[in-house]
Amino acid sequence: MALPTFARLPGLACAAGILALAGCGSANQGVPPARPANPGGAPAPGKTALHRYRHLRIIDVSIRSGGVSPRVVPTKPGARVRWTNRDDRVHTVTSRHGASQSFDSGPLRPGQSFVITATSRGDAPYRSASPGDGKKFAGLVEVG
Repeated sequence: MALPTFARLPGLACAAGILALAGCGSANQGVPPARPANPGGAPAPGKTALHRYRHLRIIDVSIRSGGVSPRVVPTKPGARVRWTNRDDRVHTVTSRHGASQSFDSGPLRPGQSFVITATSRGDAPYRSASPGDGKKFAGLVEVG
């Protein structure tokens, strides 16, 4: 005896659902994966590794017993530069005479940070000093 039409509907609905799911896949089918602009992360010829990051809104500089790293910070107006004292001694970060922007951190104890916002185009040479031992390290913020 044949089933009435309405009795066969749940089976058809189930089969349609299975077929629909079987056809599902990634929404990006046929779209190649994104590739980094510079495979391997190596800087372009003539560029420092930091040039890759000049678009970032904040750039970190570490202060250690051997100096500041990175020593040269290329950036754009509006970007922020943050120095963090990663040494066990107090340090300062002070712009040099004639810099395109003047700043002075005052004493930075170990673990403390100091942030500036790059406002003026041009070079801002600076010095990081450790008053306790007289060590001084030079650096440069290039705002282009």
